Amino acid sequence: MPTQSNGLAPLNAFNAPMVVGRTADYQVDMGSAATRLHFLTGRFVPVKVMRELDVKVDDAYPETGNLRAVADTTIVFVGSPAWGGHDIECVDHSTTPASWNTATEIQDCNAVIFL
Repeated sequence: MPTQSNGLAPLNAFNAPMVVGRTADYQVDMGSAATRLHFLTGRFVPVKVMRELDVKVDDAYPETGNLRAVADTTIVFVGSPAWGGHDIECVDHSTTPASWNTATEIQDCNAVIFL
């Protein structure tokens, strides 16, 4: 089984593990989420890069579409919170709909892409 320390999981460009799995730990308009098959992009992605990825492959919003921000920094994927989560400031909830918070220089964003 891949873990962060045994080198069996592929790493993203920011040296964080990427995972394919099933989870309900993603943001979905603050409602309850169904468990879905996903690809976890991995942590430590700068918010501006994450937004650009979302613009290119989806709808540019972190809580809708097929690419979504993970729910919070405490998510446990494959036994370690470091596999999931993100900095809470990656998503700006003061806008409707919520948006990627590119006004900051946050360097720890993460998302799931539904398969």
